[in-house]
Amino acid sequence: IVRIVAELPGADKKDIVLEATRDAISISVETPKKRYKKTVAFPCEVDPDSAKAEYNNGILQVIFKSIDKKKTVKRIGLE
Repeated sequence: IVRIVAELPGADKKDIVLEATRDAISISVETPKKRYKKTVAFPCEVDPDSAKAEYNNGILQVIFKSIDKKKTVKRIGLE
């Protein structure tokens, strides 16, 4: 699980735009008084479709499921 927490004081939920890829999330806020945009890279790949976002009292929290990259082991035969 990857959790992103951002403080966005004074922003309304309708002013927040979130865009995510497997590698990063972009958080944009545009109000009549302020404009804000920040892109945050994830520490691992995530599934953007798994995103769950909450915004309460100026605190934005977005949770993603990380993509398990299982290591595959292949036995190599000797000739």
